[in-house]
Order: sequence, then structure tokens, then C-alpha cells
Amino acid sequence: PIIYERICTRMGCDEFETNSIPNTGCAHDFHEAVTVITPATCLAQGSGTIECTLCPVTLPQTIPVTAHIFGEYAETIPAECEHDGEEEAYCTTPTCTAHNTRIIPALGHDFPNTWTERTAATATTNGLEYRICTRADCTVEETRSILATGVTPSPSPTPRPSTGGSTGGLIGRQVQATPVPSATPVPPNTADDTHEYIHHFILQIGGNTILDLNGNSPDIVMDVPPMIVNGRTLVPLRFLANALGAQVSWNEATRDVTIINGDRILVIPIGETTPELTALGMEVPAQIIDGRTMVPLRFIAEFFGAEVTWNAETRTVEIVY
Repeated sequence: PIIYERICTRMGCDEFETNSIPNTGCAHDFHEAVTVITPATCLAQGSGTIECTLCPVTLPQTIPVTAHIFGEYAETIPAECEHDGEEEAYCTTPTCTAHNTRIIPALGHDFPNTWTERTAATATTNGLEYRICTRADCTVEETRSILATGVTPSPSPTPRPSTGGSTGGLIGRQVQATPVPSATPVPPNTADDTHEYIHHFILQIGGNTILDLNGNSPDIVMDVPPMIVNGRTLVPLRFLANALGAQVSWNEATRDVTIINGDRILVIPIGETTPELTALGMEVPAQIIDGRTMVPLRFIAEFFGAEVTWNAETRTVEIVY
């Protein structure tokens, strides 16, 4: 039973009487809906009750804090061509100072379709043309070479049959790489001119030595090892060009590299993904790393007719030429 009591209200009297209500044996069936007494906010819990549908019994309930409700975002740092911006939104609950910040992606440069000549090409010297980003307050310019008028662009590359690959080992001969003319010096600290002309070799990512198919290491060392950048293998240009028997020249004024192998010519501007004299494009640009010009291995090798195979398990690259 439920026991009730009441006490006399007269001063000095402490008499009380009791009463009882028989227990009905109610199996409480509480409402799922909470009767809110104090609403919850993002700053504090709320309170309420749930009531039995069969009797007057109620149970107190705690209402969890709510999530922040953010208003519209407002730009706080404008995005630029090469730098991300930021925008913020504040919680709409009174007295709440919570805010959320999100990134506005960099806009990227907006170059015009037309180029302006800066230096005219001659019969023996490349020229230079440029274009400037059109976005406000951006003065970044992009340059590319104008091929010397006495040079004929190379045709699209066609596969060249491999030689020496059937032996399963290194096959080569000692040759003297063609020196770069003094008027077009290579970038600083390039590899030695004397190199081994290899027809079949394997490069280990992160390793400086060249491996043959049996895992031996010939006496050929690259002072900058092959590396993976954005999913593409980069190798020192001088090493790769010498291995393919190509000539390399560097133009400091235009910061591009010219590779010539027979009737094939490739001009690669540093930092750009579109070589000149060809419609093909690279996914990773050529770049200077530790004083060495690093180029995408597969693009350069296949352009000049080599076969390239990647082994993901051993992280090695096999080149047959």
C-alpha cells in the first residue's frame, strides 16, 4: 500500500494521522514522450518527467545537451591562387560562443590562353614566352620555351624493341656521354659524364645503387635515390638520359631541360606537367631535389622507347632498353 500522513498545523501540536491506499498491483506503463520542464541547450542539460498511463506515478528524466546549431558561414580569410582561405560560423544559441571553421580551397592560377613573347628564338637558341595569372593581386607568371628555329620537333613516340633483355641480367658497354655545351650548362652538382650504358636494369625505391635481375649491385651509384612523389617514380635526369644514350642540355634562363635522342626531342620546363613539342602530359612535374633534376621515370623512358615495369611488392622498377 501507499502510505500518506498529515500533521496538525496548530503551534505546539505534533499530532499526525496516517492513511493508506491499497496497492493496486499496477505494472507501470510509462509514456515514451517526455514532458519537458526545463529545455536542454548546447550549454546545459534539460529536465522533464515521464508519466505512467495507468496511475499517477511520474519519473524524473534528464534531457541531454543538444548539438550546436551553426548559422551561415562568413569568410574570414579570402582564398588565393596558391593559399587556402577560411570561413567561420557561430552557434545560434544565446550566450554560446562556439564556432566552426572550414577551409576554402585555393583557387588555383587563372592563366590566359594566349602567350606573350619575351625573347625571340634564333636558329640555335630557344626563345621564351610568358603569361601572367589574371586574378586580382596575383603576379605569378608561367613561362615556356620557344624552340630554336633550327630544331625540328620530334614525332610522337613509338615503342622501340628491347635489346639484351632475354639474358636476365645486366648487359651494357662503357660509353662516354656527350658533354653538355658550355653555353647550356646542366644544373649544379649533376652526375659524372662517364656512365655505363645499360640495356636492362632495376631501380630500388629509396636505394642509390642499380640492381640487376639477380639482385647484384653493379658499381653505379646515384647520389639521389629514386623516390615516389604523388604516386609517380622520380629519378635523376642525368642518370636516366645517360642510360638511354640521350643528350641533355639545361637552359638556366628558361629553367627547362632539353633531351635529344636521335630524332626525338623533349623539352621539359621545371615545375610544369606539359613538356613542349609533344601533346603528351606528365602527372608529376620535373623538379630540383637536393641539387638534382628529378623527372618522372615512366614518362621519359617510354617516350624514348623503353619498357617500364613496376613491382609493388618489392617496390622496384624494371627498365628494358
